[in-house]
Amino acid sequence: MSLSLVGLSVEIEGRPLFESITHTLEVGGILQVKGRNGSGKTTLLKTICGLNLDYEGIIKWHDASIELCFDDYSTQLIYIGHKAGVKETLTPVENLLWYGAMSGGQWPQEHIMACLEAVGLKMAAQRPVYTLSSGQKQRVKLARLLIEERKFWVLDEPFTALDQEGVAEFESLIDAHAKAGGMVLLTTHHRLGWQREFDILMLEDH
Repeated sequence: MSLSLVGLSVEIEGRPLFESITHTLEVGGILQVKGRNGSGKTTLLKTICGLNLDYEGIIKWHDASIELCFDDYSTQLIYIGHKAGVKETLTPVENLLWYGAMSGGQWPQEHIMACLEAVGLKMAAQRPVYTLSSGQKQRVKLARLLIEERKFWVLDEPFTALDQEGVAEFESLIDAHAKAGGMVLLTTHHRLGWQREFDILMLEDH
């Protein structure tokens, strides 16, 4: 399993946002996309996820263009972006049940509670999201990663609003996912603290 970018380029209103990106992410790999604000990090992630079709170049999954295998690709992919898709009037448990219904999955409450406990939300699982802190709301988003067994995590600023303990916990989850045969693509301004090798893709200003 691998993701390959071959000559990937995107323009915005005739201006190059990024050009000729070529990189391969293998099983067990973590790739951090870095660059200044406006360099195209979020656009790159959305393009890789099939949410932006206005690009040049090739995105390959298992050596086939994602355009030819998108059904399989999309079942292996989960994207957590800036906008949470978290309903404030629902509890964390209800949000995950709602997410399951939207994505075609049904999970027992025991599984949902285990996922919320893994992200530190066991005691807040039945509270409306609007009563939670910003960091707890971020944890509701990140709990989605544990609900389904999707190999490819694409994360846009996943450490936003997390305290130091939360950052360390989530770094461990990412590391464990990669070591278990997953793949992770992320953007973050946070200085990653892993004692392991990971790739960095730097986007230049245009």
